[in-house]
Amino acid sequence: MDILNSLIGIHPCLRCRVRIHGAPNLNLKSHYDGHTSALGTFVLYLPTVNLRYEQNPSFSFACHVANYFQLPLLVLVVVLDDTFLPRNFIQLDNMKPIVMTCRRLAFTLEAISEAGNQWHKHGAAVAVRVHGPQCRYPDHLTLAMRSRVVVTDEPFVYPFLSFVQSVERACDSASIPCFRVDGSTTVPPCIILKPMVDTHNKKSSCIFYSGVPTKAWLWQKKTEEFRLKHIQAAMDGAFDPPVLCCKVIHFDFWRNFSSRNLDDDYVYKMTISLPERWRNKESSAPGQRPWMIHELYQLLEEQGLRPWVMNWPGADSSVPPCTQTIGTGDAGMTRWNHWVRDCKGLQYYAKRRYVKYNK
Repeated sequence: MDILNSLIGIHPCLRCRVRIHGAPNLNLKSHYDGHTSALGTFVLYLPTVNLRYEQNPSFSFACHVANYFQLPLLVLVVVLDDTFLPRNFIQLDNMKPIVMTCRRLAFTLEAISEAGNQWHKHGAAVAVRVHGPQCRYPDHLTLAMRSRVVVTDEPFVYPFLSFVQSVERACDSASIPCFRVDGSTTVPPCIILKPMVDTHNKKSSCIFYSGVPTKAWLWQKKTEEFRLKHIQAAMDGAFDPPVLCCKVIHFDFWRNFSSRNLDDDYVYKMTISLPERWRNKESSAPGQRPWMIHELYQLLEEQGLRPWVMNWPGADSSVPPCTQTIGTGDAGMTRWNHWVRDCKGLQYYAKRRYVKYNK
């Protein structure tokens, strides 16, 4: 029985964005009947590129899966540094690509502080891991192998692609189903393009597709019908997350693991599956253990993230945060409205673009 066919009420436009890694018709309930109570007690969501709450197909699908199994949803956000770039990554002019600049780190953490707080209010348990020197505990792999199901975004670029591939390898070793959900495109390419197997290099992590158009307008023409359906689906709430049946109320859910409460027994069972380092009161955050979302939110409210990121080991301080660009959704809407209403951005966009590129 395919889990996608078992999820009652899932919209077709959400369904077609989901790709399962491994056996597509795995009967997940029977697969876990023999597992111990310490394993498979939560659904794990690992966001990478979709750091938002509204119209997030990945988070919505993760909520559907959590409700299907009647388990709590654990969201672990991992802020990646350069270590997830592939070794053979193309370097132009002998320049090493830099992932974790202070600018990107501040922007990302601002987005997480807003989205993570909304995920928590929805009922999910939220933890934030920031990578850096001596701060790269593979908690995402540990939790992936202890979860019932793993849900990730569908990334198209490194280092996020390498991260998801490492999670899929861990899921393979533990026979855990792993789903990718595309929330980055208006029309998910997987419903049109067909993946091709590289028979010459079976160990290659690259994926090739047939049917890739050579020009943008060809893709637009090919996806016109699908695009209108997905836009309408988003407007109709097809990507809105369902109410979670197993809510995690407390921010510090892993700190109170010893006070077992029969009203939230599912939280206790999830907590004992977490790394012991998380429960150690002497562990520092976000180095030895992740931030609880209220710790990140409190840092943002009290002193701002920019002074903190400038001193985070591993972040390139030669690229400081932009004072005029904040990573939250509210700030993004403010910038958009200013561009559209005050600057008449859409009205004069084509004319300004033509002048700029035809000087």
